[in-house]
Amino acid sequence: AVAALLRAQRPIYDVVVIGWGTLSSIPRLPTLSPESLLAELARIGRRVMNVVSTTNNHVKFQRQCEARRRAYAETTDPAVRAWLLPKIGLANFPRSYYYRVDTGELMFYAAVTADEEAERLKAAGFSDVRLRICNIINFFDIQTKPRAARLNSAVIRLLERGDAWAAQLLLSRGVAQAFKRPLSDLRTSGCIFDASSENALYSQVARY
Repeated sequence: AVAALLRAQRPIYDVVVIGWGTLSSIPRLPTLSPESLLAELARIGRRVMNVVSTTNNHVKFQRQCEARRRAYAETTDPAVRAWLLPKIGLANFPRSYYYRVDTGELMFYAAVTADEEAERLKAAGFSDVRLRICNIINFFDIQTKPRAARLNSAVIRLLERGDAWAAQLLLSRGVAQAFKRPLSDLRTSGCIFDASSENALYSQVARY
């Protein structure tokens, strides 16, 4: 009903802001999905700002749910499938998962790669898609540890201007200082960052 009303009035907004992790929290249902919501937002807004969860976030939970989906696909035993199905729940597509919060409840989430995010924004009708790294270090560490926040910001600045080697040098200096080793011990002939494309780099390092 809300979507029909918005289409009928056709208001135009300069920017539509999607709440932190909102699309990541939406499963794929017959009447609702992140892609369908993006398509509706493209009707009413010229631009959209969205923060999503990447494949570097909640890695343990992603692996657990992927193992359940794989086991379900590989077995033909009805009893095993019946046992697995409620554990899979809505996390029935790649990179979807549940994670446990402090209250003990399980929350649904879905990770996307940088390429996937760019493609679904374009498919929804948005053009000139630009991706940015929101954070690399855990968000709660950034909020409570000033040194972690400064390191997070410095690495992001270097990577977003395309200076992957400088980012590697900064991190190497930090490792050398933390473990009291000479910087020369950390020399390498290859860069640890995937600089083959901007999206590849962002997918490698970003949590959000």
